[in-house]
Amino acid sequence: MTLSHRLRRCLALSALLPCAVASAGSAVVPSLQQAQAAMDRMFDQAVADRPASDSSRLVAETFRPRLQTLDSCAPAEAGDAVDCIATASAGIESRPQLLRLALVDGVWTLPDQRNVPVPAPPR
Repeated sequence: MTLSHRLRRCLALSALLPCAVASAGSAVVPSLQQAQAAMDRMFDQAVADRPASDSSRLVAETFRPRLQTLDSCAPAEAGDAVDCIATASAGIESRPQLLRLALVDGVWTLPDQRNVPVPAPPR
């Protein structure tokens, strides 16, 4: 290997180092499927706590939240959680919403969403 080849290789590796360091410190972000699984678990638990009938199950399935996109995730102030802007549909309506997802024992969960701050632009 020639000196110029070694120098080019060293420069290429040193250019990649900041990217590796930046990605090592970045927060882990759930996939759309992982976020949907967390949403499904939360929804199923809420439905299980209510009296069941054929009509209530039909209504529940009609309005089951379905995530369409999961964008703009950033580390939350609390622990191993991330706040993500998601587009979700429930019934025929789609709307953006802020979800806080927490990694608990290797599984993404949706902790109590009432504690998630509402994002607001600065004044």
